[in-house]
Amino acid sequence: MRILCFGYKKLNEDYYNDWKARCDIVHSLKQYKERNEQLHKLYNEMENHIMFLGATAISDSLQESVPEVINDLRKARIKVWMLTGDKKETAENIGKSTKLLDEDTVLLNLDTFEINLIKFF
Repeated sequence: MRILCFGYKKLNEDYYNDWKARCDIVHSLKQYKERNEQLHKLYNEMENHIMFLGATAISDSLQESVPEVINDLRKARIKVWMLTGDKKETAENIGKSTKLLDEDTVLLNLDTFEINLIKFF
């Protein structure tokens, strides 16, 4: 399963410029192991104290523990959405097998719709 978690972190310009300069120096290192270790440290520094916004996952088959993970996310009041191009029946069966859908779930079925792109500033 390919999983993408996304979040945000406020950075001021001076901090970012300093971090980017250090990153550029590390990228120029010739020794592979040293470069990777230093990059790992820099990426960890940037990824520290991030506000988690959500996650998405893509898979063609149901992985182990998916129902339990989705249940835990829902218990933590994290919104979980399933967007699919499958037939309605297939999507509902997958939703039920992953415990994403239960008796209280409201389904929104969009057979045809118009997508408007909005630029956020």
